[in-house]
Amino acid sequence: MAVQYYATEYRSDETEAIKRVTPGHLYLPFSRFRNVSLKQWFKKLGYTPRVLVGAEGVSLDTYLNWIRLNGPDEYLALDGERGYYKTMQKLGFSPTPIVHSCYDTRVETYVAEGARRIAIKDGTAKWVETTCVTYPDVEFHLLGFLKGCTHLTSHNNTVWATNARAGKPDYVKGMGRERNILRMVENLRWEEEKGG
Repeated sequence: MAVQYYATEYRSDETEAIKRVTPGHLYLPFSRFRNVSLKQWFKKLGYTPRVLVGAEGVSLDTYLNWIRLNGPDEYLALDGERGYYKTMQKLGFSPTPIVHSCYDTRVETYVAEGARRIAIKDGTAKWVETTCVTYPDVEFHLLGFLKGCTHLTSHNNTVWATNARAGKPDYVKGMGRERNILRMVENLRWEEEKGG
């Protein structure tokens, strides 16, 4: 069963729902957390979850400085080109490389270089599953969710928040911030109970 990393955008309603449910794993998009101290945010949450941070469209220096200051458990290589991964390694960082399905040779390149965990950004369920089975000693994290990918180690989950904003579950009646938080809490609890 894949571990779920609940994606959050550093919104006050999402923070409140996370605080109430305390899921163990969170995915943090750097674009939303670039001005946030993880230590202070964890204090606000009242616990310290395991976090995975991902970034694209920012300068490498900005991203690395934030990583140095905040020390997240895990962080993805700056998405864009392979050079970012190698540069981060040369500077003493240990990023998780990212592959895209249209560049499947990169998987074998990263494996040959010793990567034991790789993030997959896109691809069909068949491609993702085939990749996972081909490299059984490598952990794969999917930046998203695809049904039928039973060999993934982990994946992101945004359903808990997007469904709440769409009014689901519908048994939580009413509108407004508190009702939305209650829907998020219900969705998080349901996702936690069913597992990956």
